[in-house]
Amino acid sequence: MIRYSLLFLLLLGVKPSECQVVDFFREDLVFTIDSVYFTVDGSYYFRNTSNKAISFPIAYPVPNLQLPETIDTLLVYDPENPGNSIRVFQKDTLYNFKLDISALGQKVLKIAYRQKHNNRSVRYILTTTATWGKPFEEATYDLVVPGYLKVEEFSFEPDNSTRFKDDKIYHWKKKGFMPAKDFVIKFHKTID
Repeated sequence: MIRYSLLFLLLLGVKPSECQVVDFFREDLVFTIDSVYFTVDGSYYFRNTSNKAISFPIAYPVPNLQLPETIDTLLVYDPENPGNSIRVFQKDTLYNFKLDISALGQKVLKIAYRQKHNNRSVRYILTTTATWGKPFEEATYDLVVPGYLKVEEFSFEPDNSTRFKDDKIYHWKKKGFMPAKDFVIKFHKTID
C-alpha cells in the first residue's frame, strides 16, 4: 500500500519531500445514506509547516462501484471564501485540485459529493491517509441513516448512536487515527 501511495504521488508530480511540508491532520465528515445516494459532506484540515506559501496538488479518490454515472456532484471550496469554488479536474474516480496555503498557515477545505449506491453497501476511502505519512490527530465521523434502512455491518464499530425523528445517527471520534481499512457500511432496506 505504501509503495502504491508513493507511486501515486509521483504520478501527480508530488515529491515525497513535499508531503513533509503539508500536513493533512484532521477530518470531520458527515455521511448520509438514503434510498439512492451516499452523500459525504466533510471538512478537511491542512497545515503548511514551511515558511513559504505553497500550492499543493491534492488527489481525492472516490470508490468505483461499477455503476454508470455514480458521482452526481462533487464540490470543493474554501469556507473562508465560499463564493469561489476550487477548480476540480476528474479522471475516472480520481478528482484533482490545488490547495493554496500561506506560509505556516492552516486551511480548511469543504468537500462534498453524492454517489449512487448499490442498495447493499457504501464505502468511503480512508486507507489513502497513509500517503501523508502520519495519522490524523483527530477525526470525527457521523452517519445518518433513515428509518427505512437497517445497518447490518460497519468496518468500524460506532462509539455511540442517537435518534433524531426517524433517523438514526451513528458517531465516531478518533485520535491518532491511521486507518488500515476503508469505512464500509453494509445495509438493506426494511421497506420498498
